[in-house]
Amino acid sequence: MRARIPLLAALAVASVGAAGCGGGGSTASTTASSADFVAQGNQICKEDNAKFKALGTPSSSDVRPFLQKLIPLLDDDLSRLKDLEPPSDEAATLDAWIAHLEQGTELTKKAADAPSSDAATKILQPSRSINKQADAEAKKLGLDECLTSAGSGS
Repeated sequence: MRARIPLLAALAVASVGAAGCGGGGSTASTTASSADFVAQGNQICKEDNAKFKALGTPSSSDVRPFLQKLIPLLDDDLSRLKDLEPPSDEAATLDAWIAHLEQGTELTKKAADAPSSDAATKILQPSRSINKQADAEAKKLGLDECLTSAGSGS
């Protein structure tokens, strides 16, 4: 179960995504923009989930080598998500969600550089709380493919 903590941190960051085309003006254009945002965000998450799933799970109790492979994927995921714009009424939720993804990524980087496997596991313990917050924000945004569980194949 110890190895699952870093995987959850990784999946939280990797499987939570958002995208969109900026909207505004009439209700019809806001609705269309929101639909585009959800479709694009879910597509990003679906693509990224496949990459994370392809990594598999840590092959030993020392998760640090696994995390080193994971970090470039996390960085790419965040970059893709930050480049997209939400409808104006969802910007604050998206910003909060991205901030949680960044926190998870930073924990993963610190854990990868930890002096021991036990230290790495301890560093990643807050990831469960971060995952819950990020999942709540993704759900509010309508990004079901971006929930932590979406990247685990369940």
